[in-house]
Amino acid sequence: MDLGKLERQGLIEKVNKDQKLAGDLVKSAKNDLQTAEDNLRINHPDWALAISYHAMLSAGMALMAAKSFRASGDSHHLSVVKFCAEVFPAESTQLVSSFNKYRVRRNDIIYGEAKDSVGEDEALRVLARAKEFVKKVEEILAGYLISPACSSPAYIPHPFQKPALHQSTPQRPSRDNSLSPCRKPSGKAP
Repeated sequence: MDLGKLERQGLIEKVNKDQKLAGDLVKSAKNDLQTAEDNLRINHPDWALAISYHAMLSAGMALMAAKSFRASGDSHHLSVVKFCAEVFPAESTQLVSSFNKYRVRRNDIIYGEAKDSVGEDEALRVLARAKEFVKKVEEILAGYLISPACSSPAYIPHPFQKPALHQSTPQRPSRDNSLSPCRKPSGKAP
């Protein structure tokens, strides 16, 4: 994982870890998924696609907040995509590629170049992929913020993960060895 390269390019910047923001953004992503489904039901596939993409964006931003980063520069959406490409496990390359593809597609729809060009089948595929993306972010966050190895009294549970979920098999460790999967209060900013 080379987050330093993204920092040097001005695409992301280091900030204090914000667990509450991460939780709020995941909640927002899940609400967006429901809103996308609602838009499909009322025959607005173009908006369903755009909102599905927004769910992916919010989930990606949640991951950034949990790992002490935020997007910077002129291309915030692209910065989130590139961050996810660095942080997601290698087997999720296609999922991140879909995120980027839908970023471009959403841009065409929102800014009028492809208005009314989305069919129901495409919107359903994007929604399914967005659900998969949000779930993967939750899994990454669960492995990062809640780990079965974190059994010390200083362990801080993470706000949007059910305690029963962290009793299963541990998630694949982060490729970034500088980030511990256990959060312990240090009394100072990260």
